[in-house]
Amino acid sequence: MVSEAEYIIDTMRMQGIDPDVFTYNALINGHCLQKWMDKARSILQLDKAMELFHEISQRVPIPNTVTYSTLMQGMCQLGRTSSACELLRKMLASGQVPDLVTCSILLDGFRKRGQLQEALKLFQAMGNSKLELNIVCCNIFIDGLCKAGHIEAGKDIS
Repeated sequence: MVSEAEYIIDTMRMQGIDPDVFTYNALINGHCLQKWMDKARSILQLDKAMELFHEISQRVPIPNTVTYSTLMQGMCQLGRTSSACELLRKMLASGQVPDLVTCSILLDGFRKRGQLQEALKLFQAMGNSKLELNIVCCNIFIDGLCKAGHIEAGKDIS
């Protein structure tokens, strides 16, 4: 399936159609589902300085919040929370603002790895930001607290 998607994108380019960030996000998601994170990261040249468009062999759109969230989800599913945090730093450096989905992905990644201190820092940062915490974020954090044996602290989350 991913190779078919790459073929379609190559065909688009040959016909003079520049794929947009949504097209690339779909391809990145396909690579993440296959656990091909290096290939997923290379799609939009995330390891290079970003400009509005850069010239490689074609015009590549700037990554958006969905791009970064998709990559972070793939990293967290592989237990690579430090790589996901690095992507968050790159996201912020590029001017993209993480949303509730982005933060929930990281929060869940920390929870699954038992990284309660990192989860707590993120949860507090989310509460101090303009993001309005929802039941999903609270449930992720409460679940992490309870699994770590901090049931009373989990009860105090409101």
